[in-house]
Amino acid sequence: MTTYVDTSILATHYTLRTLDALHLAVAESAGASTLTADKRLATEAQALGLPVKLLATPPRR
Repeated sequence: MTTYVDTSILATHYTLRTLDALHLAVAESAGASTLTADKRLATEAQALGLPVKLLATPPRR
């Protein structure tokens, strides 16, 4: 499948935002992990069984 088709399937079936679906489709097709500070994206990646690392954000002052 092409990345375009993968992105369309992810966005449609998993209610991902379009750019999030694109990032996950590219990472999956490249066999790469996803590195993000976006908790929603990390949760969706984990639900799809993709390797993901959630970056911690510093506490607000």
